[in-house]
Amino acid sequence: MIKRGLYILFQPAILSLIIGCIVILLLPPVFNKYVAKTIKTKSITEYEVFSYHDLDYDGYSEEILYQNPPGSHPSLLIKSKRKIIDQRNFKGTYKSAYVFLYCDYNNDSVDEIFVFTIEKDSIYFYGINPFKTEERYFFKKFIDKCSKYNDNYDCEVNVCDFPNIDNNAYKEIVFEISTGLSLQPRNLYILDIFNDTVIKSPESGTAVYYPVAFDINNDGYNEYMGESPAHGNCHKEKEIPYTDYHAWLMVLDRNMKFLFEPIKFGGYKTILDVKPFKPKNTTYLVVFQKHQGPEDIENKLMLFDIYGNNIKERNVDDFYGIESSFLLLRDISKCDDLFMIYNNGQVEQLDSNLNTINFFEIKGILNVRPIRADIDMDGTDEFLFWSEDLQSLIITRNDFSYPVKIDLINDLKGGTYHSVIQRGNEKLQLYIQCGCHAFIFEYSKNPLHPFKYLIWAGIYGGVFLFLFLLQKVQQVRARHKYKTEKKIAELQLKSIKSQIDPHFTLNLINSIGALFHRKDSEKASYIFGKYARLLRSTILSSDNIAIPLKEEIEYVNNYLELEKFRYDGKFDYEFNVADGADTSIEIPKMLLHTFAENAIKHGIKHLKGKGNIKISIGYDRKFYYIQIEDNGVGRIKAAKYSGLSTGKGLKILDDMMKLYYELKKVKITFEITDLFDDLNNPKGTLVNITIPVEKFGSKG
Repeated sequence: MIKRGLYILFQPAILSLIIGCIVILLLPPVFNKYVAKTIKTKSITEYEVFSYHDLDYDGYSEEILYQNPPGSHPSLLIKSKRKIIDQRNFKGTYKSAYVFLYCDYNNDSVDEIFVFTIEKDSIYFYGINPFKTEERYFFKKFIDKCSKYNDNYDCEVNVCDFPNIDNNAYKEIVFEISTGLSLQPRNLYILDIFNDTVIKSPESGTAVYYPVAFDINNDGYNEYMGESPAHGNCHKEKEIPYTDYHAWLMVLDRNMKFLFEPIKFGGYKTILDVKPFKPKNTTYLVVFQKHQGPEDIENKLMLFDIYGNNIKERNVDDFYGIESSFLLLRDISKCDDLFMIYNNGQVEQLDSNLNTINFFEIKGILNVRPIRADIDMDGTDEFLFWSEDLQSLIITRNDFSYPVKIDLINDLKGGTYHSVIQRGNEKLQLYIQCGCHAFIFEYSKNPLHPFKYLIWAGIYGGVFLFLFLLQKVQQVRARHKYKTEKKIAELQLKSIKSQIDPHFTLNLINSIGALFHRKDSEKASYIFGKYARLLRSTILSSDNIAIPLKEEIEYVNNYLELEKFRYDGKFDYEFNVADGADTSIEIPKMLLHTFAENAIKHGIKHLKGKGNIKISIGYDRKFYYIQIEDNGVGRIKAAKYSGLSTGKGLKILDDMMKLYYELKKVKITFEITDLFDDLNNPKGTLVNITIPVEKFGSKG
């Protein structure tokens, strides 16, 4: 069963699928649906903010530079298609957040530029038409008073809506001004440029931070709600209502009146996050109460109707960083999908009963509200989340899909500003400014994404083709190896016949029988044991084409002992193995035996005197050397007795060496030398066999 499973697993189709999947998983994110690449980076001063906006709707973004150097008046410089078209100066100073916005308030197909400035203790609102150079500004309006804290103006401005409240041809602007340690102003405002009026929300010790505009009561006009933090700076509740020692559920209408009396929550260090939610035909207010103060106040989600009645609530576990978790709307124009973003990047989608209907994770994000921007101008906002190390932005679609990471430098010296740059038919570009560093990126659909599956199939096909060809090559090599081994085995079988041929065996048995007849049983048993070991070794190694050198030595030793017995002590033999020689290396079977056998049959057998065979084994760093030396009659005289031999031994051995090289890539060579005495008479034969060391491991 296991073998069958392994056989199936290692089929090219299955193995290619596994390897292909691993390769695809290890690929860089080159097939993401959306990609971003850096086009340009530059350094700027901390007193500059660049913004890009298509003011006249011609498909090309104007470049607007806001400058506020110390000791000088604030100014703005406008370029259109890289040419300066206007420059304006203002009194006072820009707000520290460099608040500016663009809006076609009068529907003349040109976006006007609006900026907030502070002159002494007063907040002013300017309106500028960039294409009417004859006027410095067409509108200037006092908004409210503000104060300083530690020599800095202590206020922030957030614009949230451009409604048409009085149903004329002009838009209004809704914004929020909040302070830190200063008590005022903490209000929402509606600025009517056409009628030159400002409507202000009721006096309050708290503010509606990050306001959201949505028509919750279906009267055709937006209401306004947002976050309410209990910072604990305004404790004079009798003098200023709605102290910020509590958080408040506040909803304001188009006249900046409360839709219902504000509802008090929690205590010091409580934050109330409020979002409109219209999953079907009914609009609710979802309230997230999170508390990190000294009091025992529960963290919970609550569902209110538009009249301020609590319908349902659900506890939220207390955990580190809960104050950084927040509610997020997918589309603020519809408010039909609401999410809870936790501080660890976990995202929970809520239904109208505050139940979880989806749960997933955005990896590596920092737990702060994302920047919303329609980067690709498709009518829906993308989300730009800060990474945990504040050195990257992670862009997702508004359903949090297809995250794309862009690397930048956040030096935290100023705010983060973003713009979308249009240049006619060229690709849209995203401008990001962080402190004194600016970056321009291209964010677009990945042209490779539609071909993702085709490329994946190509990877699978390429791996399959490689493995298929590899399998075929291995099969060819295996067949070649099999044929080579078969040929070697056939050659060795021919040699084996000479080892245990009937003539040799019968003579040996007769000799052993004669010993028993002479009652020399001890020697008979000794010789018979040698023959048994020889026969056993021959049978056991019959399937092998190579054996260890030490086994070949043992085999030849037994063979020579038997032949010495057969020839009645006609010769002596000796083995000399160099110290440290590795006799475990493999050599072709019969290599030594063939030459030892030839030494007896063709040299010693015809010698009149005492024969001697000497086998020596040595090595150096490159080769093993084997010498087989005999004192026989020599090859010249032995040729006269050739009729007594088949003469095929060396031919078999030579063929076997060639096949062994094809199989093992080990080139073994041998050389036969005739030996002569001083009178040039033959005195024997010397065989030198050379085996490369590197195939078996170098010896030092």
